[in-house]
Amino acid sequence: MSQWAVPSELDVDSLRAFARRDWSAVARLKEERRAARLRDDPMSAAHLAWAAYDYRCELHGDGVDTQRRAADLAHHIRLNALLDRVAVALR
Repeated sequence: MSQWAVPSELDVDSLRAFARRDWSAVARLKEERRAARLRDDPMSAAHLAWAAYDYRCELHGDGVDTQRRAADLAHHIRLNALLDRVAVALR
């Protein structure tokens, strides 16, 4: 299979619908949910932040590995570019 081949079990119409969804509405709903959660439980953000920090420490210890962080950022940038290409191709 080539790098850009679509797996046979993938529903291409569903992928197109996903790429064409109203992303601003998704972002708005996520923000509304986050705001409601903070109103209901102001400490939830602190609990979430500590849980994320504890998980990172489990994976990588207490030190900050700038090389790993740079590689992670590069991966996210590449993934974002690939997703942008898919969105353009599906328009």
